[in-house]
Amino acid sequence: MKILFTIDSLGNGGTERSLADLIRCFSPDTKVVFCYCYSNETLKPLYESLPVQLVGLQLKGRYNFVKGIRLLVQLIRKEQPDLIVCSLYRASIMSRLASWITGVPLVDTLVEETYGTQRRSVFKGIQVLKFLFPYWLDRFTAGRPVAWISNSHSIARANSNHLRIPFHKITTIYRGRDASQFHPWQAPVSDNRFVFAAIGRLYPKKGFSDLVTGFALVAADFPQALFVIYGGGPYEAALAAMIREQQLEDRITLAGNTPDAWKQLYLAHCFVFPSWYEGFSGALVEAMMMGIPIVASDIPMNLEAVTDGKTALVHRVKDASHLADRMREVVADYPRVVKMGAAARREALERFELKKIAQEYEGFLRSVVNKRN
Repeated sequence: MKILFTIDSLGNGGTERSLADLIRCFSPDTKVVFCYCYSNETLKPLYESLPVQLVGLQLKGRYNFVKGIRLLVQLIRKEQPDLIVCSLYRASIMSRLASWITGVPLVDTLVEETYGTQRRSVFKGIQVLKFLFPYWLDRFTAGRPVAWISNSHSIARANSNHLRIPFHKITTIYRGRDASQFHPWQAPVSDNRFVFAAIGRLYPKKGFSDLVTGFALVAADFPQALFVIYGGGPYEAALAAMIREQQLEDRITLAGNTPDAWKQLYLAHCFVFPSWYEGFSGALVEAMMMGIPIVASDIPMNLEAVTDGKTALVHRVKDASHLADRMREVVADYPRVVKMGAAARREALERFELKKIAQEYEGFLRSVVNKRN
């Protein structure tokens, strides 16, 4: 079986890393051509270490769809793959049209609720056009894929409604992680400090503004509480300003981009994940794999991974006051939430172990190819 994977770029995102993990576990008789369309090559060394034929289209600008489709068609005709698998918006649009031109079947992927209420609320006035045009282009071409892979049931249901995709065409396969990398977390020995930690790219949708507002309430009650945020992004300056306004510069640290940031969680007492909307989060799975206590927002994707009061404490999304209450609960009743973290680890090892997920993913692709032959 020969698969052509297409993706926007080799940027340092969850989808890019998860695909690399999956491909590393594929069987030797699955041949992979991996095509990235745009010039961000942050993860190129990672992909060069994989058993793949790596192709970069080096498209310039934000879209450049016409040239991208032409180059993809040339690549498809040269490589003659049995199946195309595309990920992320721009690669998906180009791959759908290239699939239509060449006749090679296509599997598309769903990694977040792109058109939900939370995301739509970000666009105001004339900016709504930046939402509507991509939406209608997405919806118009969504009939081309012969099948879809979603990384959560809730994302599958939402996009089925938004894009009018027949629900029976969508298969849910969760993100996996290599369990051998995650030794059991233990509460760090500290000099009377209590460290909360968060990981994520610094965008408004990640809920970090709620985190700062909520932690300001917690910090007033617990002088030993600190917060470290690992990640960089365009929201960093605004977040730093919020921290200064709350006079929390000595209590909240913006650690910036940190390679393998999940390893830093072994130095923390609790992982906080306040995202407003999300795909099925690899960062949340990593925290579960470790067994660190977790506080997470109640968005549907998170609730497919954790259960409130059993494997995590869950707060109402966009509710900084409730988030503060849950963080207070962590500090005040720590032995109980430590037990929840251990339960989360057991569940993650059962549900999200990488080799099991990769076998399911590869098996699904093989079934699609066999049905087309």
